Amino acid sequence: MTNLRFQRLEAAAPIQVSGLVLHLHATAGYWREQCLKLTAEPMPLTPKQERALGIIKRYKEYTGLSPTLREFAFWLGETSVSNAHRYLVALEERGHIKRLPGRERAITVISKGE
Repeated sequence: MTNLRFQRLEAAAPIQVSGLVLHLHATAGYWREQCLKLTAEPMPLTPKQERALGIIKRYKEYTGLSPTLREFAFWLGETSVSNAHRYLVALEERGHIKRLPGRERAITVISKGE
């Protein structure tokens, strides 16, 4: 058995360990996604995430559209669009919204009954 501590490992490279092949993945997001697939109910939100979800719901209620990323960042009070994007990713991972990749205003709020 080799000492893995001194071995350089590439992302997604298979490693043979006593007959089992393990695949290392570059991000922890993959495993988080796999765990979330096992849960049927949406995960609870932090207070900031609750506020972000409320902003999306109110925006859709008043305008009939989903906010763009820049509009969402503005209403959140964030100076960085990447911080606003993190909120959207967290809400999507926790099962409260769905987004279509590559679409500007494609955010769907998932209600408790769905």
